[in-house]
Amino acid sequence: MARLIVLGSAAAVSNAQHDNTHFVLQGDHSEAVLVDCSSNPLVKLPRFDIHPDTLTHMILTHFHPDHISGVPIMMMQMWITGRKTPLHIYGLHHCLHRVKLVMDACQWDTWPNFFPVIFHTLPERPDTPVLDTEEFDISAWPTKHFIPTIGLRIAVKSSGKVVAYSCDTEPIPNIVSLAHSAELLIHEASGTGFGHSSAAQAGEVAAQAGAKHLVLIHYDVRQEDPAPLIAEAQTTFAGPVARANDFDVFEI
Repeated sequence: MARLIVLGSAAAVSNAQHDNTHFVLQGDHSEAVLVDCSSNPLVKLPRFDIHPDTLTHMILTHFHPDHISGVPIMMMQMWITGRKTPLHIYGLHHCLHRVKLVMDACQWDTWPNFFPVIFHTLPERPDTPVLDTEEFDISAWPTKHFIPTIGLRIAVKSSGKVVAYSCDTEPIPNIVSLAHSAELLIHEASGTGFGHSSAAQAGEVAAQAGAKHLVLIHYDVRQEDPAPLIAEAQTTFAGPVARANDFDVFEI
């Protein structure tokens, strides 16, 4: 059975218990897809028996440090440990252009025998195909954030189930569309305000989309106690609600 493994659950400010939000999808045949790249995901994968060479695809939702800061160290570590497997990276032009500049600043062109990296630039429009593999069919929708950002709809071929990920966003119709009838909606809950959503707003989106389960992620761990977020989401969504924690595993 495919798994979604939470590698980080915090909003922009992390702490010792909560890394910044990113996760990995692992299919039935050990295929792995990384969604965003906070800190260094490679040090976390062994606890789930995921070999770095099976990580062949990485989707970057937007160019904010809490979502892409781990890219240079992950790439360097892959190179130093002898990776030869190509890595495919997907994202909007706004994000990928800047990620390439970061890698250029790290002088990755001087790293000999570097493994192939293939960038795939996505158009900023609803229901954009991202990735279609033996395990997953993934599409993207623009969100409403500070900079160009995408949320994801992930169809798991082996189970027929759909996981939706809001990424960073205000509640907008696009998020309802990408979460339509999803088995699992993973929605940010960092609070009301421009570019973000509260737990109650996440619940409203889940209800409007007809999602079966709601999981709150990308929440404030700096000053706020995240424990009440579940009760807040339950004021607007009647289905099951959970709060993601680092290293949670959701079977899909």
